[in-house]
Amino acid sequence: MSDPDLAAARLLERLLTEPEFRVRFRHDPVAACREAGLEELAEDMALAAGKAANTLYVRESRSSMAGALIAASMEGAGGLHDLADQVDIGSMPPAVGNVLTLHLMSVKADVNPNIEFASGAERKFSDPRVVEVLNKLAEDHKLTVSGSPDGGVDISAIDGQPVGVANFDAREVAMRLQDLDPSIRPDEIGTPWAIDGRGYFTDAGHQDVLHLRFDKHASMQLLAVADAHKAPPPVPVDAIDYPGDDASREQIAAWMAAAAEKRGLPGELPVMASLVESGMHNLSGGDRDSVGYFQMRVGIWNSGPYAGYPDDPQKQIDWFLDQAEAVKAQRLARGQSVTDPGQFGEWIADVERPAEQFRGRYQLRLGEARKLLA
Repeated sequence: MSDPDLAAARLLERLLTEPEFRVRFRHDPVAACREAGLEELAEDMALAAGKAANTLYVRESRSSMAGALIAASMEGAGGLHDLADQVDIGSMPPAVGNVLTLHLMSVKADVNPNIEFASGAERKFSDPRVVEVLNKLAEDHKLTVSGSPDGGVDISAIDGQPVGVANFDAREVAMRLQDLDPSIRPDEIGTPWAIDGRGYFTDAGHQDVLHLRFDKHASMQLLAVADAHKAPPPVPVDAIDYPGDDASREQIAAWMAAAAEKRGLPGELPVMASLVESGMHNLSGGDRDSVGYFQMRVGIWNSGPYAGYPDDPQKQIDWFLDQAEAVKAQRLARGQSVTDPGQFGEWIADVERPAEQFRGRYQLRLGEARKLLA
């Protein structure tokens, strides 16, 4: 992922979440793009000078990067309501596409009918975790919800009764937040009561609302992961012959990555998997009857298209990539990312299918895999 792609994604994220920055961008989009280090995009904006904020121009260009930025500058996350069915995410750089996907997930999400928003407030909630939290709370209660000045969410009434120290249903809802999955549990929970727990607090400003806030938007966390693990230069996708069992780990990694990229898969996937399963060695044995780079079971896989794989590393990589392609299709069908490096480990775990307690170990090898490929 190139630096300009990450810079464009950060610029889009700021437009979606920072009202003051949107005003500055509308005033001078060329300067804002140049500040972000996006000279080519600044030139596109300069060509549209005098009509960049024009509704017709936005409508005509909304599927482009410039159009997405302009639409976001008009209404922030609310602008995605108009953009949702027309933006061509596939044409965007991966980092930009991930930011749009996360925001659009909540725009398009089904909101529980038990949630009543203050006028226009639903247009502000573009973090999919916020929508998921509200939907879970609304399974048993009717919520009245509005946005808070610090970018969080305020629940002002539960089942039609104002939130306050005397509303025991509201306190029950607050306690339920402790049981939410950590991936969607808010970082900050303000209540009218002093409740012990992760992120709970009470103060004078939260005596009449149940307040929820995440420290960072989900897409900002995604960008942080991408920035920390910038992709190495791409391995040429032309076929690379197997370099031999005695080759260096760098040579083995290049062979695996080239085979993966030729199929449109991230080159890191087989390298990360092999680092965990075999330490990047073509092992002749392992747990039970597992062998090879990916510790495939002889009793299960040594037949059909993979017959003879213990002695044929090409069949081993074919096996891994066949499984990875099938998992990719499943992820796309579920609306999950196939470009976010922070999710490569989960992808590999669905291929290798280890015991649940070992699923997290693949993601830990992303940095090491990228060093080998660099």
